[in-house]
Amino acid sequence: MTNLIPFLHITAKYYAAAMQLMVNEANVTAKQLELNETVTVPTVAVTNAMWSVDHPSLGMGGDVSSSNYTFSFHEGKLRSISKTDWITKVSPPAKTVVDLAGRPSLLDTNSAYQLATQRLAALSVDVASLEKRLSPKKNQLGEKHRLAVSGTALGSREIGPIPVYLVAWGGGRESRDSVFVQFLGTTKEMVTLGMGGNFALNRPPLVLTNVEELLGPMPPPQFFVEELVGGKEVYAILENPEEVEIALLSKLEMDTNRLSTLCGSLFKPKVDRVGPIKLKPEAVKAFTDSLLSFDSYLWGISNDCMSDFGARLKFKRGTNTVEVLLCYECDMVEIKHGFDIPGPQPGHFDNAHGKLVKAIQDVFPQDQIIRDLKPSKEQ
Repeated sequence: MTNLIPFLHITAKYYAAAMQLMVNEANVTAKQLELNETVTVPTVAVTNAMWSVDHPSLGMGGDVSSSNYTFSFHEGKLRSISKTDWITKVSPPAKTVVDLAGRPSLLDTNSAYQLATQRLAALSVDVASLEKRLSPKKNQLGEKHRLAVSGTALGSREIGPIPVYLVAWGGGRESRDSVFVQFLGTTKEMVTLGMGGNFALNRPPLVLTNVEELLGPMPPPQFFVEELVGGKEVYAILENPEEVEIALLSKLEMDTNRLSTLCGSLFKPKVDRVGPIKLKPEAVKAFTDSLLSFDSYLWGISNDCMSDFGARLKFKRGTNTVEVLLCYECDMVEIKHGFDIPGPQPGHFDNAHGKLVKAIQDVFPQDQIIRDLKPSKEQ
């Protein structure tokens, strides 16, 4: 499992250098496209849908943002530009594209095509070479739209033309191999640009020439487990607690009262159905051996499972307490602590499923729900 470490390792120095390189390129791009936008490096490291840096093994890539636009890069090249929540920023305001129906437009499909070729040429795209491979398609939104209210389809109705234009070479927005530009006709504003496939973009890719220096030496496996659980302090408490207690939790259950009002959480608060009870040292070790092992986890993946945590462990040392929540249905662990540091990310303990099942069955051998847990998820 430790052969995964080169694909997980990234440092603050690499993050900062890659971010600066993409910010510089985004500002050049914004100027060439006359977007009147400036991208500045955030004062603190952020990772969200608008700011990110790809792992070095994937090449130079990530996302940077101005106040209105997000610029995405992949393998050193610009891949897309999109205006954030552009529909809500039109004047007068709109909630959906349907609200734009009938508004006067400064463009038609032909002038939108001409404007799209100008924007691509400004980015050093060889449009003539592109069109030798892919034919352009010019579309305006409009005609029929299916509306829905409270999840009930009301059918289709005729509406006026919508002043939104999409010019695409290849498969359009849904294809990775296409080039496309989308405009708002009321202002001629570009709201989306996508550059997929092997098109003729005559500009060199972004490259960091000192990657090894920026990454430094490869950290040990424990470093990544420390990051997963919430830092060195949290790891130390999990590794050497003074006391550990465990409780079994109630099942996730809808709160019908809140569901009717859509107010607050839609689920009832979880309560302890068994315990808490204090764990003996050998029982603590059975849990921590898995929770603190690099090999227990699946790395670099996400899980769409809605976790139903069935057990909670509390690791105590001095005045500090770290809570560990375990979901045996989707093999998720979530760790909570009171330290003034960013919260850890959920972990996927698929590789330690069997060991953690045995650990909890040894503590609660008579509990029917725990007895029904299988040592292998395939069973």
